[in-house]
Amino acid sequence: MKTAAVYKQQQHIADIVVAGSFLLRLRGLIGRPLAAGQGLLLKPCRQIHTFFMSYAIDAVYLDRSLRIVDIEAELPARRICKARRGAFYVLELSAGEQALKKLRIGDILSIE
Repeated sequence: MKTAAVYKQQQHIADIVVAGSFLLRLRGLIGRPLAAGQGLLLKPCRQIHTFFMSYAIDAVYLDRSLRIVDIEAELPARRICKARRGAFYVLELSAGEQALKKLRIGDILSIE
């Protein structure tokens, strides 16, 4: 799996694992707890679920240019989300993390 870091205007948001294959996206965070400051980037992805998970997550929906098109905070386990128009990536973060408080719809992120 590829690892990277997510930034907003050179401010570190999270260290991430990039799930770019069908199998990695299918498994997602099932059975993988997220530590503080970590996340998972699903690409391509417009819709997520938290079935088979035991914890809540924050979801950040991004378009192809990494502009935030929607944010869903504290998404509980065992739920399905609606598909987000314009989303091409989904960044999953630990629920309630400080990182989400720094993000707003319309912000552009960078991945390095």
